[in-house]
Amino acid sequence: MKKLIERLKNYIKKLAPRERMIFYAAAAVVAIVIFDRAVFNPVAENFSAVDKELKDKYSGLKKDLHILAQEKKILSLKERYMGYLNQAGSENEEMVVLMREIENLANTSGISVTDIKFSGKNIQVKPLPKYMVNVSCEGSMESLIKFMHNIENSKRLLSIEKYQISPKSSKSSDVQVSLVVSEAVIE
Repeated sequence: MKKLIERLKNYIKKLAPRERMIFYAAAAVVAIVIFDRAVFNPVAENFSAVDKELKDKYSGLKKDLHILAQEKKILSLKERYMGYLNQAGSENEEMVVLMREIENLANTSGISVTDIKFSGKNIQVKPLPKYMVNVSCEGSMESLIKFMHNIENSKRLLSIEKYQISPKSSKSSDVQVSLVVSEAVIE
């Protein structure tokens, strides 16, 4: 190795000043390229990989913080809709609860129920099965409208599937009504 260095020194001494400048400039360029390829590029690539990883984690954290910020809103909505998520019991229990609810709504509306029959469970309705109840009742038209409104806006998922209204008598303002009321059940 020492001999090689001595030979290189002797070679440089023999060069003219202009050639020596060109030699040093070429050696400097080669040293810079070697430094760039051996040291700087791997370090720069490592920094860019770490920077990309940090940006990915930052965007993930930003999404997570957004979800956490929505927690109160989600919990309040959950409380708001929990009344609709009553757990389905046995068919008999659901039948009793549903008929009691319809009778309570009729009583608060001023309608008298003359007949109420459970028609069964309709499982062919998608996405939720429905319990069906046939209701016969009578009362004034104003009370009937209030009753139908109360059914549609009940805390339970009640809906009037069909109805038929007929006058009770030719001289009376009261009407007789046959309703088919359904309740969607979340099982």
